[in-house]
Parts: sequence; structure tokens; C-alpha cells
Amino acid sequence: MNHLNETIGLIGDIHGEDTYLAVVLSFLQGEKVSSICTSGDIVDGRGDVSECCRLLRENDVLAVAGNHDRWFLAGQMTNLFGEQITHGLTEDDEVFLQGLPKTREIETVAGLALLCHGIGEDDMSRFRPFDEGYALEANDQLQELSRSRRYKYLLCGHTHHRMVRRYGRPLFINCGTLKFDQEPGFAIIDFVGKEVQFFDVSETGIDAADKVCFD
Repeated sequence: MNHLNETIGLIGDIHGEDTYLAVVLSFLQGEKVSSICTSGDIVDGRGDVSECCRLLRENDVLAVAGNHDRWFLAGQMTNLFGEQITHGLTEDDEVFLQGLPKTREIETVAGLALLCHGIGEDDMSRFRPFDEGYALEANDQLQELSRSRRYKYLLCGHTHHRMVRRYGRPLFINCGTLKFDQEPGFAIIDFVGKEVQFFDVSETGIDAADKVCFD
């Protein structure tokens, strides 16, 4: 558990985007958010994974493991994406990645949040802004978390889709990804003002995007 957070800087799936990650972290430190979190998938991308690990450690980012991180550590799916640029990892990087939990509970001023990659402990489960009907009913992890009523907020990733959507009690917040070819961005969640401000990231800097209010 952490202190009661008023604001959280949420970074989605990183996928080795060390340059974008450095820019985003500098911006969030300037905004003086209560905490900075990421939904995982640190590996698999065009950039420097070791630099990503260093940036996350030095900026005290609360991180969880994604399915790509799990696959990397297990030596699985190495030929599936053709992107596993993981040479040059230090022993500290390996220890950092191995130590990432699947989930983290985060106390906010508005209630308990769960930081995860997919849905809860399942890093492959997904909840998307356009899911309806059977896609919701057959999603066992989604149904279980909705019934438990433990969490007021789910801060998740995996899908690379930005989303603020309630299902049952929890409000699901996904800020997308930093991956360069998939509308890279991040978000600041204001639990006092009850709003999520999304931001776009590009080679030219950071621009405010959509703002979504919540109850």
C-alpha cells in the first residue's frame, strides 16, 4: 500500500520506447503528481529496454509485469514479434524485471485502485472500449472483479486502447501505449477533480488530448 494519492501519472505499455518514456517522466515530475505508475510490457520494441528499466527505477515508478515481460523472462515467444531488442540488459535490469509483481494495490483519496496489466492477475485478459454483450459476459476475470467490489478503480493496459469505462463497481482506466506506431500517449488521473486528462506524445513533444470526467 502507498500514501493516499490525489493524482497519478499513468503510463501504458512501454514496449522499449526509452526516448518517449524519458520525455513523459520529465513532464510528470514537473506536474508533481502523487505517484507515477505503468501497466507493464516494458520489453519488446524498437528502443533501449535497459534504459527504460533505469528510468523506471530512478523515477520510483510503480510498475507491474505485462505478458511480454513474462514471456521474455521465460524465454518464450522470442520469434513471434521480431522485436525483442533486449541485448545489453544489466544484472540490475534482470533483477528489476524479475521482481515486478502482477498487480499493485494503490490507495487514492477516492478509494482503492488496482494497477495491473490485463485484468487482475491475468495478464492476457482484456477489456476494451467497444466490448459488448457476450464479450463481457464470457470474460471471467472481468466478471470476478466486478462481483468482488474490492476495487473502485482498475488501472490497466494490454489492449493499447485508451479507455475510461465503468463495469460494475470499478472504473477501468487505460491510457494506451507508448509504442510509436499506435498513437503513443499517457494520462494524469485527478482523483480530487474526478477527471482523466490524456496526452499525446510525439517526436515534437507532448500535447493535451481528450479529458474525461468521472463520478
